[in-house]
Amino acid sequence: MRMRWVSSLAYAPPYDEYLALGETADERSIYYQSLFHTCVEQDDVNNIRNAVNKHLGVGENRFALEIEENFKRRVMPLKVGRKRKEILLCSQF
Repeated sequence: MRMRWVSSLAYAPPYDEYLALGETADERSIYYQSLFHTCVEQDDVNNIRNAVNKHLGVGENRFALEIEENFKRRVMPLKVGRKRKEILLCSQF
C-alpha cells in the first residue's frame, strides 16, 4: 500500500505530546485539527507574503537575530537608503 503524503504530518508535534491531546484517537484528531481553525489577521498575512516574496523571515527581532546567527543568513530586511555620514563637531578635534 502506498502512503499518501500529508503536509500536516511534517509539522506534527512530538508523539508523546500528541498522545496527551486526548484519551482516544478521535479526541486527539479533533483537538489537533482545531489548532488550525483560527483566523490569521490581515496584517500577519501581509507580513508573511512580503517576507516570502523577499526570501526573508517572519518573527520577533530576538528570533530573527537567533536565526541569522545560527544560519549565517540575513532574515530581516536592511534599512532603506545609504549610511549617514558622521558629522564631526569642533569639540571632537
